[in-house]
Amino acid sequence: MSAAESVTANFVMVPPNDYPLLVSKAGSGSGTVTSSDIDCGSVCSAVYPSGTEVALTATAASGSVFAGWSGAGCSGTGSCRVTMNAAESVTATFDEVCVVPAVTGEALRAAERAVEAGSCRLGKITRVFSGRVKRGHVISQKPKAHKLLESGAEVALIVSNGTRKVLLGRSVDGRPIVAYEVGNPAGPRRELVVGCIHGNETAGIAVARRLERMSPTSVDLWIVPVLNPDGVAAGTRGNADGVDLNRNFPYRWRTLSGVDDSGPHPLSEPESRAADRLIRRLRPQVSIWFHQHLDAVDESGGQIAVERRFAELAGLPLRRLTREPGSVVGWTNHILPGSTSFVVELPAGALAEPAVVRFARAAIAVGTS
Repeated sequence: MSAAESVTANFVMVPPNDYPLLVSKAGSGSGTVTSSDIDCGSVCSAVYPSGTEVALTATAASGSVFAGWSGAGCSGTGSCRVTMNAAESVTATFDEVCVVPAVTGEALRAAERAVEAGSCRLGKITRVFSGRVKRGHVISQKPKAHKLLESGAEVALIVSNGTRKVLLGRSVDGRPIVAYEVGNPAGPRRELVVGCIHGNETAGIAVARRLERMSPTSVDLWIVPVLNPDGVAAGTRGNADGVDLNRNFPYRWRTLSGVDDSGPHPLSEPESRAADRLIRRLRPQVSIWFHQHLDAVDESGGQIAVERRFAELAGLPLRRLTREPGSVVGWTNHILPGSTSFVVELPAGALAEPAVVRFARAAIAVGTS
């Protein structure tokens, strides 16, 4: 008391055998309690004749949940029924909740605001390279949208860093040899997929292009759609020097001529050297090299369980093909013990879209396991 004060107490006349019912609300959330005479909200009490049964219904506001009743024999989260044989009081408890917003596809700033508005908290943000989702936008979220969680629950986001394009080198005729990085650069595993090394075996390019548009989150995926751009342009197996690039790597290299021309010495070709630099730099746990037209997955000398799983997912038989001298998979398995580099021989001709998707998904699956 720091000044003179006055207080007025208002008393309501209650007829004999009439009893008041008082409703109060508790908790961190909000909501309303209603009956035929009460809308609490604004009116939180009423007077009833003795023996009247009053049914109370609790409705949580957006961002809240009804946690339950207490008082006057009521409990749980259903309706509360009170028989008025005495003055009664009932408490409805509402708790604030995290309503997980739908933020996939949104810009990160907008997603952050939506998470906060839903009484949630921004969790871990993982940035991955993606050719499918615009840079700075959300690829996916966890938990999924519309879930109700405890207030302040974390929502983790995976956000696109766009596509990373890297010039690996140039072909004999000066054409660029390009790699694309998608997925998580900080992921625990690295994978390399090459769509075409023989210029007249081009079906794997479509698989590589499909992979460019995917957004794996647990693997750092590098894609070289075309290692032999001169051969693709000319429709030839070898490069512009007539060298079969898949006979030009050091492991068990020997002089070959004709369509299998192995070049004057190992890594004599700029395309082979570009691939070798990338392999040594990445040290991928899994490498997949697409060829045609034998329609099989080769037991190429890496971990056969990886090759078998790809074969099962892709719907191809697993076969032991000839181990060719100077091959890139032989070289990779030799310099990276414990890794698995293998050949996938696609069927002849162009792949139908369902097959492209199947091979791309199989590549992601073996790269992340």
